[in-house]
Amino acid sequence: MLKDTGPTSRKTVVSLIEDLLPVSLNRSQKQRKASNLLQEMKKEGIVTADRIGKGALWSIND
Repeated sequence: MLKDTGPTSRKTVVSLIEDLLPVSLNRSQKQRKASNLLQEMKKEGIVTADRIGKGALWSIND
């Protein structure tokens, strides 16, 4: 997914992750889960942001 789009905003990444989560979760739960997953991927070195704060672009590490 992210490899196809290239560097993208956090909002877009979270939205892509939300689409993969179970429909049994409500919107708020999906957003929280997606955000937590993104942070976990960052800690594990799977993804990185080009800077801190607004306007950061996220990408998958090679």
